[in-house]
Amino acid sequence: LVNAYSFPYYWEVFKEKAKAVNNATVGAAADLDTSNTIYSYNGLGYYQLSSSFTPKTSVTIFLISGSLEITQNFSIDPAYSVVFVVNGNIFVAGDVTRIPGLYISSQIFTVASGANQFILDGMIYSKYVSLNRTYRSFSNPTYQFIYQPKYVISLIPYLGRKSVVWQEVTL
Repeated sequence: LVNAYSFPYYWEVFKEKAKAVNNATVGAAADLDTSNTIYSYNGLGYYQLSSSFTPKTSVTIFLISGSLEITQNFSIDPAYSVVFVVNGNIFVAGDVTRIPGLYISSQIFTVASGANQFILDGMIYSKYVSLNRTYRSFSNPTYQFIYQPKYVISLIPYLGRKSVVWQEVTL
């Protein structure tokens, strides 16, 4: 487990704790519950975020073995955090204007062409980022990435690593 910010790392760390979901729709209400925080999606290759995604726990982590497409805006309760760890591409459709969360992709995070501004309340950790919006304005930026440390802070118990190493020495 060399790279601590890669999909294989998180898959190995969380696969035993994750609730396996066999659905091409990520975050469907029927698949989420109040007793699980981590969900794994494996085997289908292509996944789409539910248009009615609403987390049921204060921290929700999705492990997705494949690519994820986000086709609609979504929001979450300000006290909640969501992270998408994707072993593939993350594609944000051209009609999407605002999404929250932490996005970790082993490939490309793409924002499709569109005539509207794009705002991300959170963070992206990806091999590549592809930004394709055609929106232009002198008063508003085409892309606005609002760094939200709350996502990292609330996820430390799940994604963090111990930074202290103890060693017993005899004299």
